[in-house]
Amino acid sequence: MKYAESLRLVSLLSDSPDELPEPWRVIAPRRSGGLFGVLEEDDRLTMLIRGTGGNGDLEAFRKNVADDLKAWLVDFYVGEEKLPGKAYAGFREHWRDFRKREGVDVVERRAWRRIHIAGFSLGGSVAVLAGVELATRYPAARVVVHAIGAPKACSIRLARHANQIRNLHVRVLRVPGDPFPRLPPPPWPMLHVGQRVTVGYRG
Repeated sequence: MKYAESLRLVSLLSDSPDELPEPWRVIAPRRSGGLFGVLEEDDRLTMLIRGTGGNGDLEAFRKNVADDLKAWLVDFYVGEEKLPGKAYAGFREHWRDFRKREGVDVVERRAWRRIHIAGFSLGGSVAVLAGVELATRYPAARVVVHAIGAPKACSIRLARHANQIRNLHVRVLRVPGDPFPRLPPPPWPMLHVGQRVTVGYRG
């Protein structure tokens, strides 16, 4: 999936989730107020993750902002394995909220071979952590992440570890003038996973 298609689908999830065509499923974990789009096709998994928002739902917006503001670093596990380094607490909690509830079947139901994850802003950072978990869990799968306008998701050490995962391909996409991919700023010891790419609004 190309950047323009990722952006189109994430925008559709954010603005009009009911318009995602079948067989897309929309999953809305309660604690985080997040919104996830999931498409399962044979051995291929595609996921979309909404950014901070709520599309008029003030309670969902409040919960999203609460995760945005959890600006400390915490351990990151894949199953029982503790990965090197730390993850941004709010982004990890947002992923875990999906992962521990409706998403547990999505993540563990089958041995995925192709995984594409796209997210915007908060959702882009969550997509990076989801990609790290899924690429670690399924080393035979090709995992591609489009993190659009996403803040940094993890510590320098975890980012460097993730960059060594051979089946994980992350692109942090930003448009000129977008400040969010620069966050959190120094002195937070954080780094983007993958390749940073500046794109135009048309892709």
